Amino acid sequence: MEPFHRLEISTYEFTFESEQWSWADFLIDGKSLCDVFGYNDLCRRTGFDFQPEAVHRFIQQLLGLVEPTNQLGSKRLGLYLCYCGCDECGFISCEVIRNERIIEWRDIREELPFEDNLPRIESLKFDLAQYEAAIWRYQEKFKRG
Repeated sequence: MEPFHRLEISTYEFTFESEQWSWADFLIDGKSLCDVFGYNDLCRRTGFDFQPEAVHRFIQQLLGLVEPTNQLGSKRLGLYLCYCGCDECGFISCEVIRNERIIEWRDIREELPFEDNLPRIESLKFDLAQYEAAIWRYQEKFKRG
């Protein structure tokens, strides 16, 4: 069996138009997934960066407990979104597959590619316990923040 990847969720901070912004970022084995795709600051928004009710639904989707939804109807989970909230701007998405002890992100890619040379990741597999712990750890920070 191939080794599991390690998920961490951190805070990505940047300045835009003289304002300080702070959004969630997925780190896979210590490296920002957004950086792998070369997304700029304004396209790093995740489902953690919305209102609390939407965050709860996003977490349920991230955990593979409910079917993901997006504005394109593809039933893929949007990992990174445009700051404007419109999926038609393009977003990084994946299928989320859950079994007894594994979460898999399959076919990670930009949903609406504007360039043909963007990366595509076939699969990332995570140990379910470590994955869930990373999500709940970030969620607790989000509630306090």
